[in-house]
Amino acid sequence: MAGTLLRDILELDLLKNAILLAGKNSIDRIVVDVTVAEVPDISNWVKPNTLYLSTLFNFQEPETQKELVISLARAGAAGLIIKTKRFLNETPEALIETAEKLSFPVIEIEPQIKWSELIRIILERIIQAEKELSEEKRLMNVILERRDELDEISTTIKKSGIDISAGLRAAVVLLDFNEMQSLPDADAYAARLKSFFRRLKIRNLTSIYEDRIVAIFNDKDLEKFVAAFSRSNETLDTLKASYPFIAIGILAGSIKELKKSLKTAQAAGKIAKKLRLRQPLIIYDSIRHYDLILNNIDEQSANELIDSTLAGLIDYDNKHNSELLDTLIAFFENNRNKVKTAESLHIHLNTLKYRLKKIQELLGSDIDDSETAFKLEFCLRLFRLFRQKSDLI
Repeated sequence: MAGTLLRDILELDLLKNAILLAGKNSIDRIVVDVTVAEVPDISNWVKPNTLYLSTLFNFQEPETQKELVISLARAGAAGLIIKTKRFLNETPEALIETAEKLSFPVIEIEPQIKWSELIRIILERIIQAEKELSEEKRLMNVILERRDELDEISTTIKKSGIDISAGLRAAVVLLDFNEMQSLPDADAYAARLKSFFRRLKIRNLTSIYEDRIVAIFNDKDLEKFVAAFSRSNETLDTLKASYPFIAIGILAGSIKELKKSLKTAQAAGKIAKKLRLRQPLIIYDSIRHYDLILNNIDEQSANELIDSTLAGLIDYDNKHNSELLDTLIAFFENNRNKVKTAESLHIHLNTLKYRLKKIQELLGSDIDDSETAFKLEFCLRLFRLFRQKSDLI
């Protein structure tokens, strides 16, 4: 499924005076088709990702209006465009309230707009979006696979409007789609990500590459991207709800290094998954030390060090159903600040002090000693990387 965003359709010149009456936080829906909805039994043939147009001729009673919105929303329709004045002077309040409760987009347009003209323009936009998607996939493949053809690649990137003078970065959304469940369509997510870039005025090339969503953009826009991603808005909320995170690779000093940037973005995604990091944006530079560990320490050696250092705590927790290991993890995550650690664990400070004393007894070492602290923190990081525990991070 390709299609285009409802947001982009609302930016068409013909709809410049349209009014979004409901579902303002849901206009990043994908539209793959558009049709008129005037028959009373519409619920029997509603299709997902279709934009419906209506004068409400057969839906003039409040109950039928509510049923119309509910049936469209439940079927995954993209939205409802209403043309008033012919049969109803204005869009009914009951319909708007129902749509708002369901976060379903309802748009009112000017009465002089002809359905035939609107359908034609929307279908043209959908076809254009599908052509753009196909071309972007081709361009992405040229950039990442034919790295020896520098002249063509440079021309390809410039066609995307990306300034290559300051270096480039590759970002990847998650890992392989097949590893996750209940994910939205990849093309739809790519379209939302491109829309996000566009509103930030960040030139980019975003497409599907080897079953992954990949974006290439200029390094000078990284700070803008990170700052914007930390804020909340409807597009970001949709992105974050769809996928756990976006991972950004290292700076590619030349076009040839873009594939390496992509690989480090993928590595960042794997590490973040292992660590169960919950921030929506992961930058490889900030966690590359974990990559160094994973590539240079084998799992058996890691587990031997973990057992020799933390076995006493792990055994005690298993026998007494206690949380000493989690407490130690939180202690180091809070830079050994006892007050902050107690707050993060939602326990009394005295309870924390008791636990830390017990931890020291079981470890047989002073956790305030710098060398001991380094060893413990290193082992805890190994623990997070090599031991999968559902109750940790």
